[in-house]
Amino acid sequence: HEDWNGANDLAVIKFARKINLDYAVFGSICLPEKQPFDQIANHECVTTGWGLTNPSLSSVSEVLQKAHSLIYPQSDCVRQHSAFITSGMLCWGSGRTETCHGDSGGPLACVVNGKWFQYGIDSWVFSNKFPFNATNSCENDVFTRVSEVSDWVWKTIKEDSCLFNKIKEVICNVVNCILHLFVVILKNRYNNDIFIF
Repeated sequence: HEDWNGANDLAVIKFARKINLDYAVFGSICLPEKQPFDQIANHECVTTGWGLTNPSLSSVSEVLQKAHSLIYPQSDCVRQHSAFITSGMLCWGSGRTETCHGDSGGPLACVVNGKWFQYGIDSWVFSNKFPFNATNSCENDVFTRVSEVSDWVWKTIKEDSCLFNKIKEVICNVVNCILHLFVVILKNRYNNDIFIF
């Protein structure tokens, strides 16, 4: 994100070709639209990751872990971490169930009306001492609030598509010019007795 400053902690990766999900071991997930902060508050959501399973460990997990907990009301999140929380963040976790270092970038997925939505992207952990070190516990997870940046995601995807089409058009024009020049050179060299195909 061009305005990353601790907030807006996300990136968009666009694949070169369309992915066929029919035979994939993974699927897609919906992006929530912008909405009131507490519309999803107290909703149980799940996150996954390969991060530390214990703050005293020095290596991440070799097995994908998952954890279920509730999204905090935004007022509680701000009250606990007012110096750090922006409108583009949300808090999740119970102090016993949480993410830890190595889980950053992981999804926070919630079922709403029977559909999975990605409401968060694991951003940072507020430990019992700041900054975090290996002897501190991981708690009070902070996620990028996807509903606050979903417009940016769609805009970025659209802009990238337009940019790709413009680059493709420029390349085609350059190739056509080169071919035309090549034909002119051949005509001059062989006294116009050439076949154009």
